[in-house]
Amino acid sequence: MPKLGYRAHNLGRRPLEELADSLSQHGITSIQLALAKALSDLPPDDIAFAADYARKVRHALDARGIRIAVLGCYINPVHPDEESREKALSRFESHIGLAEDFGCAIVATETGSLNPDSSYNPSTAHVMVGVEAVATRHTVDSIDKMAALLN
Repeated sequence: MPKLGYRAHNLGRRPLEELADSLSQHGITSIQLALAKALSDLPPDDIAFAADYARKVRHALDARGIRIAVLGCYINPVHPDEESREKALSRFESHIGLAEDFGCAIVATETGSLNPDSSYNPSTAHVMVGVEAVATRHTVDSIDKMAALLN
């Protein structure tokens, strides 16, 4: 039987148990979970959610045969307002720090925009990002891994 992956928030914003049940009823076994978009019962400060909450989410999904393939963290990492940008980057770092507790190896975000509303800004496109491979020391440590990243 083929495995079906799905963006959890396509089912709407729901309490954890209700979302997990709905995903299971639809035969979904792999999800992208964007916490704030999918879960209505997040702890009060979604930036500082704890490892025990992440494990609670993981266990609720595991119990239904669902794994988190991608932990979505929609932010604007180049927001023009420094305070907003730093808050967003802190949120992204929190997601990275808790990915293992969620049982997930991928944390995804968007590339952002120099406009506060994330709409297209022609100045945004003039930025280049360099990724340096470091042999035997870093995650991208070979020509093959660099090619896979670029592809």
